Amino acid sequence: MIVPTEKSQPELPPYDEGSAREVTDSKTGRLGNIHTSTYGSPELSYGQSSSGSPYAPRPLQPDFDGAVSTSSSFSTSFSRPPPGTLPYSSFDPIFLVCRGQYLYKGFLSLPPPSSAIPHPFITHDVNEGDWLDFLAEIQGAATLTEKDLSRSHLPIISIIPIVNSLASYGIRKFMKSRKASSVLKVIDIWNHHFFRPRKLEVILTKGPIKLSGTHDYPIADLHTPETSGTRSSFMDRKEGKLKGKEKESTADDPEDTTYRLFVVPI
Repeated sequence: MIVPTEKSQPELPPYDEGSAREVTDSKTGRLGNIHTSTYGSPELSYGQSSSGSPYAPRPLQPDFDGAVSTSSSFSTSFSRPPPGTLPYSSFDPIFLVCRGQYLYKGFLSLPPPSSAIPHPFITHDVNEGDWLDFLAEIQGAATLTEKDLSRSHLPIISIIPIVNSLASYGIRKFMKSRKASSVLKVIDIWNHHFFRPRKLEVILTKGPIKLSGTHDYPIADLHTPETSGTRSSFMDRKEGKLKGKEKESTADDPEDTTYRLFVVPI
């Protein structure tokens, strides 16, 4: 999916925050493993399904012969209105941890673990295609392009290999850090056109610093203890690798620079 820009962004009516229905607070406790109980199709009365997926079901779309299929190519996530039959229940903040020091490493292609039953993606109409497209756009926005890589080479000092290597490394590191602004634009677009109409907001944090989101969620409320279900084996870094004892990383640690992608109810 191509990230919408000012020119390519679909012509959709603005999201009216005043029309958002109230959500009853029903906190569900500490973060745990993913529960796979699901609701049925939004068009039907919702009950448990045996699909074993934490995602909402894909919307049914007519094929050319009039049959019904679950193809996602018929419409985009942005053009699909949220169903009016779902509860849009409140839940504790859920999150994914970035697989590396920089955002171009991306996030695991999984829904954030939740102790809520069913998973919040079921009760807020977020299907697998929606979430994976969103994660792919974030990673794409954070990845250096060929143009970026060509700019990291300095012809003037290329005759000195050691200096050139150090300079290229420094420039690439600087470019990677600046890519965060592109990621924030992607998150803002998805929040406006997709997540907020579904009573959700995605918030990107870097350690204790909130980088995106308009919802006034304090960082303390976003902090959730890491569990075996949220730890990533990709989190080892060249600098400061964990050796021997595990070093516990928390979102309110001032020295923590880990990127986390939160999903919160609004």
